[in-house]
Amino acid sequence: MRVKVVNVVATSDLRQSVDLEKIGDLKFGVHDDMFYGGRVAYLKSPTMKGRVSIFRSGKMISVGTKSSEEAFDDLKTAMEIIVDAGLTKPITLNMEVRNMVASVDLEREDIDLNLFASKFYEVTYEPEQFPGAICRLIDFPGVTILLFSTGKAVITGVRNLDQLSRVVNQMASFLANL
Repeated sequence: MRVKVVNVVATSDLRQSVDLEKIGDLKFGVHDDMFYGGRVAYLKSPTMKGRVSIFRSGKMISVGTKSSEEAFDDLKTAMEIIVDAGLTKPITLNMEVRNMVASVDLEREDIDLNLFASKFYEVTYEPEQFPGAICRLIDFPGVTILLFSTGKAVITGVRNLDQLSRVVNQMASFLANL
């Protein structure tokens, strides 16, 4: 079984207001009134792995990275760019991973989603609406697994690699009982 983190969403708060129009004037900044009514600016420098959204309140969201370390680095880089431009004062950032998305290759192609859905009550499978089974795990509130008959899966809602590992192990256990 191969598991690969494909996106990490992390947040932080500068705890001070930010002038979004001035962020848009920065070399790596974008602010456009057409994006969310002008309520957000974006930073994406060549050293960043993802992109950071910045709100007028100072709240920031990092998306598009492949690890929590990359997400945290991007948030720090965004703060440094804003501080260096004189738009905010430096602070110690407190960051939190809100969501990790992982793709899983189960290395098997024989998954009977009808059988899977009938054996586990936390599974929804309606092939006429969506080609995969949607699994919500009682032990992991907020985590969703999209399982496909091709032996591929997508896991969303985990917050760290330990939780991801436990979810993958539970999914493998379910599949072993088919």
